Amino acid sequence: EKSIVRRIDEPRTAGCTLIIYDLDSYQGVLSRGLAIAKMTRALPGEHIGVVAWVHGRAYSAAAIAAVACQQIVMARDATLGDIATLQPGNGSVTLPVLADLDASAKQNGLTPAVLQAMAVPKIELDEMQNKQTGEHRVVAATDKRKLLNTEVALPGGGKMHPWVFVQTLDTSFQVFTADAATAASIGLSKGAAENLDELRPMLNIRGDVVRLDLNWPERATRFLTQDWVRFFLFVGMLVF
Repeated sequence: EKSIVRRIDEPRTAGCTLIIYDLDSYQGVLSRGLAIAKMTRALPGEHIGVVAWVHGRAYSAAAIAAVACQQIVMARDATLGDIATLQPGNGSVTLPVLADLDASAKQNGLTPAVLQAMAVPKIELDEMQNKQTGEHRVVAATDKRKLLNTEVALPGGGKMHPWVFVQTLDTSFQVFTADAATAASIGLSKGAAENLDELRPMLNIRGDVVRLDLNWPERATRFLTQDWVRFFLFVGMLVF
């Protein structure tokens, strides 16, 4: 979190108008993920756009940060979701996580059920289509039943059920994780971009793009907190 704050302050001071999070992470700490998400949602209020560019994986805290951005772009082999890994077995943090996801969904025009399904395994996601309008909608199982029972009047008299079931995107036995193609099809992401050349026209970037990387203390911290490094340090402490 401190590293992100430091690197956001630089473009903020320089008057930049767009910040891109380059994400590839499969773990994180819940409290820090929520803090980063809250900070991210505040950036548009400072007239700074913010985009998540997902490479590889954006799980747990990285997923919370990604959906807090105004837009999401994914590499073609990237995946996004699985926030449930942050939560202890008793589910005591579910409410703060869901409240944060709902705030991101409301601000960024995302489907709340899609984000909730990333954190709650029992939520089933279904894709529905309106035969009259062609509209596609992703809903939870309870809303699926409501749509199937919806009736509309026909011009010549009579009634019909316009909504039909298309497919199940996520069962009630697992948390939702979307690949790039699925995320784009349901409106979770803006599309796919493998490199900066593909990202520029997608985000209408005309100026220079400056990469703000980790400094040496942050690199050292990242190295020392890897699981295998921590294991050997622990063994060394026991031996010596």
